Amino acid sequence: MLKDLEILKELQRVDTQIDSLIKDKTDSPLKIQSLNSRLQDELKRAEEKRQSLRSLEQKKKSLELDLREGEDKLKKGEERMMSLKSNEEYQAMQKEMEHFRHANLLIEGQILEVMLTLDEANEGLREFEEDLASRKRAIESEIKTVEQNFSQIDTLLKDRQKEREEIVKGLTADIVSTYKRLRSRLSLAVTETRRGKCAECHMEIPPQLYNLIHRGEAMHLCPNCHRIIIFSGQP
Repeated sequence: MLKDLEILKELQRVDTQIDSLIKDKTDSPLKIQSLNSRLQDELKRAEEKRQSLRSLEQKKKSLELDLREGEDKLKKGEERMMSLKSNEEYQAMQKEMEHFRHANLLIEGQILEVMLTLDEANEGLREFEEDLASRKRAIESEIKTVEQNFSQIDTLLKDRQKEREEIVKGLTADIVSTYKRLRSRLSLAVTETRRGKCAECHMEIPPQLYNLIHRGEAMHLCPNCHRIIIFSGQP
């Protein structure tokens, strides 16, 4: 029986590997999708920053055009003032010229603000794109790793399943049946003793049962979690 118990431990080890491979096979496409989504989000953020920069540049050009138009108005007004004859017309033109000067000053202030914002935006975009390049490489490397692992899963599964078939040959049908029944409702069907307790549920094992487990002459279950319990070889 002691040999059977050791074989059960080995069976569970292989089954745990198989479970992990099956999970990886299910999760890998989802992980790749998530990583690609992260990458697209990063690229989208970069494009949004570039678009914001383009909008600022367009705003600056528009303001510069308004300023040129305002300066043209001011220049034409100065030329018109040379030909004015009445004092009333001259004073009215002065007021209009003052309005043009004030409007141009406001536009110049707006251009300065946009230029400062542009400088900050350009620096922010430069830093973001440097970080993005690093994050992009990291994400692409992670995707490549997941894809490579995914491509090997079927081969690894076949190997583990063949190994499992060989292990099961060393067990009786009754033991395999008990193992399957337990594993159908528990993540682990086999546990060990650890400092006089069940390693899984941590319940104190009664001394008499502990001695029987220690002997390894029969298969015993933990009284609490009902897993097959094996002596670990440690006190």
